[in-house]
Amino acid sequence: VVAPYIGGSFGGKSDLALNCMAALLCLKTGYPVSMIQDREESVQVSTKRHPCIIRYTHAADAEGNLTAIKLDLVADAGAYIDYTPPTMQRMIVHGAGPYRVPNVWLEARGVLTNNPISGAMRGFGVPQVVFACERQMDRLGKKLGLDPVNIRLKNVLRKGDLLVTGETLQHETGLQEGLLKAREMIKIQDSNFEPQDDAPQKKAAWGVACYHYGNGRTGMPNPGVATVSLQENGGLQMAVGSPDIGQGSDTILKQIAAEALGVEIQHVTFISADTRCTLDSGTTSGTRLTALVGKAVQTAAENLHKKLLETAAGLLSVPVANLKIDSDEQGAWVTGPGVTLGFNEIYQRAFSKKIEMEVTAWYYPSTTTLSDENVQGKPYGAYTYGVQLAKLGVNEYTGGVDLEKLISLVNVGQVVNPVLLEGQVEGGTMMGIGYALLEEIKLKGGRILNPNFSSYLIPTSCDAVRIECHPLSLSDQEGPYGAVGIGEPSLIPVPAAIANAVSHVTGVEYYNLPLSLEEVLTGLKEK
Repeated sequence: VVAPYIGGSFGGKSDLALNCMAALLCLKTGYPVSMIQDREESVQVSTKRHPCIIRYTHAADAEGNLTAIKLDLVADAGAYIDYTPPTMQRMIVHGAGPYRVPNVWLEARGVLTNNPISGAMRGFGVPQVVFACERQMDRLGKKLGLDPVNIRLKNVLRKGDLLVTGETLQHETGLQEGLLKAREMIKIQDSNFEPQDDAPQKKAAWGVACYHYGNGRTGMPNPGVATVSLQENGGLQMAVGSPDIGQGSDTILKQIAAEALGVEIQHVTFISADTRCTLDSGTTSGTRLTALVGKAVQTAAENLHKKLLETAAGLLSVPVANLKIDSDEQGAWVTGPGVTLGFNEIYQRAFSKKIEMEVTAWYYPSTTTLSDENVQGKPYGAYTYGVQLAKLGVNEYTGGVDLEKLISLVNVGQVVNPVLLEGQVEGGTMMGIGYALLEEIKLKGGRILNPNFSSYLIPTSCDAVRIECHPLSLSDQEGPYGAVGIGEPSLIPVPAAIANAVSHVTGVEYYNLPLSLEEVLTGLKEK
């Protein structure tokens, strides 16, 4: 089985019944089988993000320090259970937000209905709770006379704090640094969070939101696996079973391998998701490839680096400490005082001596299963953190939301590829805009009334606004060279930041998504 490079890494790949149907038809008929859904069929039967009713209670002392959070969440699972249980679990784990709070009661329930089935979708339930939690933080700050940055600065997680799962944070979150940078950005461009009059019918303001997101499968080992080998031509081959589905993971993993091997990247070839020659390194989901599979790649490459030096030392009869690996555009070699041995010659001489020049490494994140009684344990080996800013205007005559700028301040540890980071942030932000302002499944009797893009609205290139990505300089987590993932986190805080900005502009508290023209106007009329 070879996974093609097709893109579209947004969650629904976990629930494609067509895979099983096509495979069974192929088995029974002995012929290649293709099954294709048209747009309306796809919208009707594919899994959706869980619609939720969320009730939050936040308690704080007079200075604004959180003392307790209670979450009561009910999610519409649709007609079948599918991925609802793990989605509910992730909602609970992230239910208190990226905040330090001594007392929590977090409860999430999935309810079977006659509506379309809900399942995995980018963020795996976390965008829903972040939207509600961050709306609460703004409301709490307003009640206490604290601006949106100050109320968060008082409560964001720091190294040494206790998570709701009982785990003590062993790394810096970067949230305090991100909030301080966010405040400075706002001060440079505007005086504060208060609405600015741009025109008689339109006002503009900023919104802010914080988030954290666990990388990998919740409370499961889900190891990354990678194999790296020396080839006959002197090149190096990396083999990983997790496919690249549009996010650029093949490039990221090649960069990690080249760095660990100490060679130019063009000397590393990459095989992805081919069952003839790759081991199962887990699914491309849960923002796990960079942090988990990337760590396995780093370990395998470092072990082969060591083996190359040791093998060359034996062949040359010189101490390992005197040797190093070097490369240029033409090739790679081991060199030392007065000696040089090309990788191709190392392969030939190692082959003749039956020395295997291949290394496989497994990386198991330091996770534990979560207890059934109170969800205690260590669910993830690494986390992504960030602060989202949104500047927008609202036309109080039409209810139209006019986005001006979205700024993401992200702690992804060591940035492996700045261009791919920006691409992920820009793509996730655009999806977040759709979730915040446009996208809505309309139902009647359990059937979808808008199963095509003429009535189910999504952002287009015409809706794109200025999007900025500012990495925070922290790299003290378990991932390769301290790197963690950004695939899902890039979307998660966007609806919350937009909703907070809309509420600041209008003076109306909004609790539902999307913030359509009708939703905004209804709030303004009831003001």
